[in-house]
Amino acid sequence: MRLSRLSDYWRGPVLSGEAGLLPWLPLDRKIAVVLFLTALAMYLPGIWWGLPSGTSPMQVLPWGADELGPLGPVAELYGVFLDPRPIFNPQYPLMHYMVLAVVEFPYLAWLKLTGGMAGMSATFPYGLSNPAQALAVMTLLARAVSWMMAAGVVVIAFRTAAILWNRTAGVFAAVLVMLAYPMIYYARTSNVDMASVFWSSLGLAVFAATLKTSLTPVRATWLGVFAALATATKDPSYAVFVAVGLVVVFRHIRTTRGRSWREIVQAPAAGFFAAVLVYVLASGLLFDFDRFLGHVKFITQGGSARITGAQSATPSGYLTLLWMTATHFSNAVGLPAAIFTLVGIVICAFREPRTLWFAVPALGLLLGVVVPVRFVMFRYIVLADYILVFFAAYVVAKGVQAQAASWCRISWAAFAVMVVWAAGRGTDLTFQMLHDSRYATADWFREHASAGDTIGYYGPPWKLPHLNADIRTLRSIELIEGGRLIELPVDTLAEIARPRFIIVMPVKGGEIERELHLSERVLRRLHDGSLGYRRALKLEPRYLFSRSLVSSVNPPVTVYVRQPSESEQRVDDR
Repeated sequence: MRLSRLSDYWRGPVLSGEAGLLPWLPLDRKIAVVLFLTALAMYLPGIWWGLPSGTSPMQVLPWGADELGPLGPVAELYGVFLDPRPIFNPQYPLMHYMVLAVVEFPYLAWLKLTGGMAGMSATFPYGLSNPAQALAVMTLLARAVSWMMAAGVVVIAFRTAAILWNRTAGVFAAVLVMLAYPMIYYARTSNVDMASVFWSSLGLAVFAATLKTSLTPVRATWLGVFAALATATKDPSYAVFVAVGLVVVFRHIRTTRGRSWREIVQAPAAGFFAAVLVYVLASGLLFDFDRFLGHVKFITQGGSARITGAQSATPSGYLTLLWMTATHFSNAVGLPAAIFTLVGIVICAFREPRTLWFAVPALGLLLGVVVPVRFVMFRYIVLADYILVFFAAYVVAKGVQAQAASWCRISWAAFAVMVVWAAGRGTDLTFQMLHDSRYATADWFREHASAGDTIGYYGPPWKLPHLNADIRTLRSIELIEGGRLIELPVDTLAEIARPRFIIVMPVKGGEIERELHLSERVLRRLHDGSLGYRRALKLEPRYLFSRSLVSSVNPPVTVYVRQPSESEQRVDDR
């Protein structure tokens, strides 16, 4: 079968009249099922990466930065509904905590019935008879939500591109979205990011329908619902839907010109009130107003002045910011797909300008989130990655449907390059999650550390390798002594506390050779031995192509061991 003929098989009507979305034809259902199952299979390896060992209070969180599981849903909802003096995590609205509670609470009830949990406690082991097993299972349950949502996003991408253009573009968009680097990572963690993409993708599917037809009260209501759920999951989603709202209202006013004001206002009003009502419920504002205010204060006082690496508010600073954003996009979808995205946007502007509006929400994210803080990270533009890669799918679909066989072959070859490039990077990420340097570090400590030894570290405790319960840890900024919390100057961990081991393991964005809490002076003295330590272990990340784009995956690890002092050496000699 000629390639041009093969492409005809995938073509189909995009819409059924003006009534609504493309009906789920038998072929569409089959494609959706195949895409969903393929995504589940691809995202599954590595979902067990960095599960909490549960051997001590410092080992109850997974390795992924800002993951909500395993304890976040329990702690937040207990604080909202039961604790008279709650202590909240103000980082996110309440929506995803409630979603995760739906899968975690039945497991806790089962533990209660079977004797696995004696009662609830705010301190380790939280009433769990087997905290290691329970915390691992709770983390997997929380991550399973992201796993399922990620597969759902792939199907929604197919549906959305089919609405905008045709079935061929839908399949190509689904594959490119499936292979995007952020999709592969966040499908395996309990962060809010994948849930934000899931709810946003549903809203963007409705947006696509309004671009092809019109804004009706029903579509506006669903658009408001999904916009509220996305924003109540992760705040930056607001920028996407502010842009969507402006486009939708602008086009609606143009298409309803000459009608009564009631007809003009009905649909936008339905969407607005649906968004407000759902957001009040989903964000937790109605349940605990103080928590909501604390969250608002947290997100509004974290401006660019407090962000390490924020660009200056100058033309050169904004150009650098734009270049960094483009680099993150290229890393996320792959360089070939990024190039074809630009080509697709240009072609779409001339061939189908009405669907070019679909790119505006990505611009909204840039202007509403990245520009105000003058800083960009991998996770800031995940929604923009999702939106823009559709245009790479569009231009490839146009090519394979061209009458000229040469264009068809070139387009298939280009798509193959995009897939191989992105799949290679995704395979590398999976490899690094499965062979994270901390697994080998944990094996080394089991062989060289003894019961009662202390390991000093810098930065957050969640990043530590899995350690035996009889190993103590000491963080650089605090020292527990006689039940009291004493502030310990950052640079004096090695000079005063004298733990037997010190581990240096940069995992945060911007950390390369050392943690931000570790000064160059102390690191230099650790290297040259003047602090009384020698390097005992050095592990560089193992990878197939390049180091992980996610700094918390597979970090470099250096372990220093304390040298015996002269007095200790004399005792040993005796």
